[in-house]
Amino acid sequence: MGWLSLQAAAGLAAQGIRRVEGVSGGREAIVAELSRLGLPASEAVIGAEEDVGGLAGPRLGLSGELDFFAAPRSTLVALGPRLSVRSRLLAQELPAGWAPLGRSVPIAGLAAGTPVLSRRHDRVVRVAAVDDYALDPSGTVFLCGHSTRGALSAIASAPRVLVERIGLLLAMRGDDAGLFVLSVGRRVGTVLAEPVAADPHEAASDRFQRWWYAEQALLHDGDLAGLEPDTTWLWTRSTLVLAAAVEALRGMGAPVEVDAPQVALWDAHAGRAIEGVGGRTAGDALLGHLSSEAVAWLNARGAVLEPGRALSAEALRERLGSLGVSVSEPMLRFEETFGGLCIPSAEGEAFWFGIGLEVEGSVLPRGDLVPMGGFPGGTYWMDPAGRVMTGEGGVEPAIVAGDPWALFEQLARGRAAP
Repeated sequence: MGWLSLQAAAGLAAQGIRRVEGVSGGREAIVAELSRLGLPASEAVIGAEEDVGGLAGPRLGLSGELDFFAAPRSTLVALGPRLSVRSRLLAQELPAGWAPLGRSVPIAGLAAGTPVLSRRHDRVVRVAAVDDYALDPSGTVFLCGHSTRGALSAIASAPRVLVERIGLLLAMRGDDAGLFVLSVGRRVGTVLAEPVAADPHEAASDRFQRWWYAEQALLHDGDLAGLEPDTTWLWTRSTLVLAAAVEALRGMGAPVEVDAPQVALWDAHAGRAIEGVGGRTAGDALLGHLSSEAVAWLNARGAVLEPGRALSAEALRERLGSLGVSVSEPMLRFEETFGGLCIPSAEGEAFWFGIGLEVEGSVLPRGDLVPMGGFPGGTYWMDPAGRVMTGEGGVEPAIVAGDPWALFEQLARGRAAP
């Protein structure tokens, strides 16, 4: 597969995905096998078998069929019309003249390193979901499966383009550190490419998506599943890259209009992921509540504030009342101002703040102390007077800040986690 870029080839190799010996073959063998399996021996199908047939990982079962769910936390890919039929990888009936091309974990999960697909802010539901790929008579690659809810969606002009993208996403997977994904409801890749130092990547680009690559970032116009063509997506593990992109979006003037960026934070290492964290950058939203230094720190971290994740005063009183806790005025003020705040740590893990988020996530009060947010290795607690404390298990809580405002000022100056 000498047509692959070095970056994509490295991504495939790092995850143990390779051409499986004995599955691919010469052109005559391909035609004979396709006919035997009832597949169309068209140029598109033959070309797909020659280019990507037998590309699989992490391993094959003893029967020669892909043991697809043997390693649920591993990256799983299997491509090639013959391998698809032999391993029964496509359950959906295809139109006449089409051929199955393969299967992978949901395509957006390749970079995250885990097939975790359903999540709340601190809880995760693991599902064995997959995406299937199919080839139409022209050689266009279609996606059908979890990411498209079973519908056929055109995503790539050729199997080579698909594999190039898969390789780049796998390269982004890295060492399972946190992954940031920023999506914008406009095609603004050309605007973001320079701030994130990304160069055009023609091998992954076609009429469906346009891609850019940098050592610490992937950028593409059009979503991976082909359902939202007029969007732009940035994948990075760097908070600095994320902050540069958010700043570029904030600074854009007419005639381009950009919706508030939506940020998804993935933390595969901890087995948690957060998807669809929309809203304003936290620095913008908290202007007037914090010092300029704290606002700059939040923006540099790529922090976001999602007010919709906070509980109203009435809902908070009802929820805490059901747990035997009386709501104080400082608690209400904190929830109204900071509820739904998400701050990425320097390592990429996502830390949420909000009493409602914590109690809805099954973090229960300790006496009259209510949970208000998380940090590496613990939880921040608030007493009725608004003082912020830490202390897990049987450890006596210790006061770390006189109020939440003081806590965030300390965070900005590096005097507390995260």
